[in-house]
Amino acid sequence: MNDEQPTDRLPVKSLGVLSLGEISPNFALHRQELIDLSGRIKGEDRERVVRYLRGGTIIFAAMEYTIDVISNAFGRPGGSGIRTDGDYYWRGDCADYVQHYGVGLPNDFLRHMERLEWTTPVVSPERALEIDRYLMGLKKPRSGLPSELA
Repeated sequence: MNDEQPTDRLPVKSLGVLSLGEISPNFALHRQELIDLSGRIKGEDRERVVRYLRGGTIIFAAMEYTIDVISNAFGRPGGSGIRTDGDYYWRGDCADYVQHYGVGLPNDFLRHMERLEWTTPVVSPERALEIDRYLMGLKKPRSGLPSELA
């Protein structure tokens, strides 16, 4: 597998509600959406997805300890931080929502992980920096979040 990540692929793709981390301070407002997505990933796939998500490269580390917004079933140090595989990005606690509730993810991401044989690729430092710069650009200083992240 090639560890090099092309640099012309910005922006990285969002996993929807499970990508709302440091760039969206109101994650708890999306509780119902998470409940609606629950139960979509089952059995063996759930474990593969969790392993893949936990293997992502950290882009934003957060000192915050997040609590499960569905039913307080888990907590995660750095849960609102952001991880990536170089193509997609997600919250640090995304794997916990998949593990505990089987929260569904976009079909294109599921196919992407399967193509990679459920192995999270290495993200080069240069690609990680590009992703960091892109995601930081999604934050609007003093005026709140872009409408797609609110």
